[in-house]
Amino acid sequence: MKYFNTVTFTVDGTELLAAGLTLEDLQSDMRDIFGTDNVVQGPRGTVCVNVVEDFDWTPFDGT
Repeated sequence: MKYFNTVTFTVDGTELLAAGLTLEDLQSDMRDIFGTDNVVQGPRGTVCVNVVEDFDWTPFDGT
């Protein structure tokens, strides 16, 4: 069976934003690093990256 697991990374961009980096730059960097477009702005200068991992799992049948 195929299952999907979503892992959320939260990146604190407060210092980067204070240094003049825009939130769009930070989101673009996260897209490049994680290879996903699922990047959203979090609270107070954080960026959340949702990475969906798919994996195969065989249930244990008890034997």
